[in-house]
Amino acid sequence: MDREPQSALLESRPAASDPDETRHGLLHADNELADLGAKDVTAVPQGPLSAGRWAPAGSINNIYQKANLCLVALWLLSFIVLGAAASVLAPAEHLPEVIPLAAYAVACAGIHILLLFFQLRTKPGSDKSPSPPASYLAGTAVSIVMWAGVVGCAVPMLLWTRGVRDERDESTTTYHCGKHSSGPCHPHTARAVLFERAVFVLVVSCLAL
Repeated sequence: MDREPQSALLESRPAASDPDETRHGLLHADNELADLGAKDVTAVPQGPLSAGRWAPAGSINNIYQKANLCLVALWLLSFIVLGAAASVLAPAEHLPEVIPLAAYAVACAGIHILLLFFQLRTKPGSDKSPSPPASYLAGTAVSIVMWAGVVGCAVPMLLWTRGVRDERDESTTTYHCGKHSSGPCHPHTARAVLFERAVFVLVVSCLAL
């Protein structure tokens, strides 16, 4: 600390003949010196991070930035599950037991798209606590349960469609059964594609979970 302001304060006080006045003057000078010291050691508060700027590694802001990136990835996976599960519904009319499972996956993916949209850019619950708000924790718990349900639906859907994955329509003949096919053949039935789509739903929902 610079000693010149302290010396100037001490030297600027006139000598007092009254002891009480002298004591009062010294106390006043000590208070002014303490104020100067407090101003010197007070840290400059940091303002909010500018847009597009990463917080220092290990800081609370950096942790929340990484969490928000995970939410964005999960949000995109929800769109993929929604499309994959919806593509199962149309051919599933030939395999009715699969329809409720695919419908549940579609509903969960749609709910997650809305839920995660409102969870993006999550911040601490208060300025005094680094913990996330209660709504974020509740949403995360609901998300885990719902994704576990999607995985639980995808497994039996996979098992039920496995038996029809090589099923072909014997009443139809074509020359376009595959890139390695050179002669007439019977195309796959509409429900034969359910197995591949069920596998896709299972893999993506496991990634989301």
